[in-house]
Amino acid sequence: MSGRILQAQKLATSFDPFEDDRPARPARAKPLPADLIERGAIAIYGTIIRAKDDDEAAMKWAEKAKESNRQERRAEAEACLRAAGRL
Repeated sequence: MSGRILQAQKLATSFDPFEDDRPARPARAKPLPADLIERGAIAIYGTIIRAKDDDEAAMKWAEKAKESNRQERRAEAEACLRAAGRL
């Protein structure tokens, strides 16, 4: 009986849920379309600042957005596009 328990313990502890037998895919199968991410970031920024249209959002993005804010919005846009399957 104890042999079975020991065998079950070995089996349970040897299992690695993160181990995958499939061949590794490259981190990025295709290059990211930078302008798609940039447009998404501007759209998110426009929503946050309550811009009336895309042109106003783009204008304020160019004039007033700080670089740290731009990087955050680009990361958000990239995540949204990946989740939607667009990247």
